[in-house]
Amino acid sequence: LFGGDSMSDDMERVPLNATSEGYGSSPGDTTTIDRVLSAVGFGRFHILLTFVCGCGWLADNMWIQVVSVVSEQVKLEYGLNDFQYSFLPSCLMGGSALGAPVWGRLSDQYGRSKIFTFTLLFAAMCGIGTIFAPNVYIFGASLFGVGLGIGGNLPIDGALYAELLPKESRGRMMVLMAVFWVVGQMVGDGIGYLFLEILACGGPTNTTIVNSTAVFLPSPSALNPLASSLAPLVATVANSTGAHTALCEFEYYIPWRWCMASITLLNFIFLFTRFGIPESPYYLLKRGKVEEAQEVLEKVAKMNNRSAAVVGMDLEPAIDSAPAQGIVVSLKEIVSPEFLVTSICLWTSWLTINFAYFSFNMFLPQIIELKGIHFEYKYLDIFLYACAGLPGSVVGAFLIESKLGRKWTLIGATLVTGGFVAGFLVASSELSAVISQCLVNLFAQVMWAALYTYTPELYPTRIRTTALGICSAFGKFVGFLGPVVGILLKAFGSSTVLLIVAMASFLLGGLVILGIRKETRNAALE
Repeated sequence: LFGGDSMSDDMERVPLNATSEGYGSSPGDTTTIDRVLSAVGFGRFHILLTFVCGCGWLADNMWIQVVSVVSEQVKLEYGLNDFQYSFLPSCLMGGSALGAPVWGRLSDQYGRSKIFTFTLLFAAMCGIGTIFAPNVYIFGASLFGVGLGIGGNLPIDGALYAELLPKESRGRMMVLMAVFWVVGQMVGDGIGYLFLEILACGGPTNTTIVNSTAVFLPSPSALNPLASSLAPLVATVANSTGAHTALCEFEYYIPWRWCMASITLLNFIFLFTRFGIPESPYYLLKRGKVEEAQEVLEKVAKMNNRSAAVVGMDLEPAIDSAPAQGIVVSLKEIVSPEFLVTSICLWTSWLTINFAYFSFNMFLPQIIELKGIHFEYKYLDIFLYACAGLPGSVVGAFLIESKLGRKWTLIGATLVTGGFVAGFLVASSELSAVISQCLVNLFAQVMWAALYTYTPELYPTRIRTTALGICSAFGKFVGFLGPVVGILLKAFGSSTVLLIVAMASFLLGGLVILGIRKETRNAALE
């Protein structure tokens, strides 16, 4: 994807200011990466980069959603009790909580591009274990390994992407890349809906056996017109092709394992798009590798058909360029007086928002069961919930570049999300519950878009992925609280307490951002 040589040495060299429309100054003057990227503009290179980095975000949420959806089937196969069952999300999220700061730190020390590729490779290899796990212990360990791998996707992919974008496009494109996060949710829930409901063999209530063949027979649903209109269509396709019959007669067809096989295969496909990705010019400049940074910018310019914008380029060396600083030094800087308030506010927000979102999201099938409302097409309703997040990312892309900026978009979207959790709490019919849960996800994606754009922009390059990794770890840490959530649901026999806690967590996560004074819209990366 990113092949091609840098500019040839014998290309005519002209001063940067002669062709970059005001981004340079006088001939012979040095310039900055931000000014060069602005001169090069957004082009083919960035479109490919968006796809490659976005697939990492897609993989992260895809795994989370599939584990949530297949958990009930895993529980039945391995004979788990409710407490053991509640640990399944903890295995994945626990690995992710460890992976985020570890990969983030390695990225600051050894470069973005190397670690960028290895995270997905590690996750894909461990994903094979989830397919063939003979017992729950192997399955849990494999999930932990997958989490360890995908834990680096969000901080490293996000940092590398931001550091290769022109500042004029950074905010909006960072948010639009979050569309991949939503698509990951849709892919995960869609795979679950395909194998656990449409292609199930006598499992769901709306599947029956006719002449030893499992046939999906949807019944009308006045409560959810959208679900009742989609279900017959997909069921007809599945039954008419004969694929359903063949699968159910296949000795090794275990639907939840096929779910795991599907996303592992996708993980490997995403991995192969990453080879040849260039290093971050910011990282290279911080390490004193000025010539290598210039070569990366030349490659970007060539792919964007803007080679003339970088000839004669003379990058300004970083003032504090030095070898990678130690982990202790990085941590001290993150909690230094300059960043202490910002770090505390972000850690609190990441922790509370993630607890609220993942409690609602990962336990949604169980919450639906305890809601006391008959959901005729449970897995399809969950898939529709995932689809509702797609426009949220698009809305977020415009809001963070508006007068609201990153900060107020984040605060507003988080508070509104909490409000719609309250709406889901009081919903009394399937239709009202589906509408409110879809609105939760729509505004949650606006919230995530602002959070993942705002956080890396608040820290300098030398500690950016370490700081983002720590924030992500605080968020992923809530995965360890999965058993607590499961115990609450079991003990109270109701989803009310969990939904109230989730609503309060969203409100706290939004209000704490008021403690950060800095707005980063249109600001250059440090």
